[in-house]
Amino acid sequence: MKYFIIYNINKIITKDIRINCYTIDKFFVEVVYDSEHNTITEVRSFKYGHSLDKYSAKF
Repeated sequence: MKYFIIYNINKIITKDIRINCYTIDKFFVEVVYDSEHNTITEVRSFKYGHSLDKYSAKF
């Protein structure tokens, strides 16, 4: 059986949306949540690149 540890590494909150970024090993997932409609609007996954840049200053 494999176990994965998931870390919530950061979040971005604006008036309309909340983005939580999680990491599993060296794999990242962003979950975009629409506060007004109380729904998840998007799930994005990535390993590196531009999507990770906005979090690099926060480590």
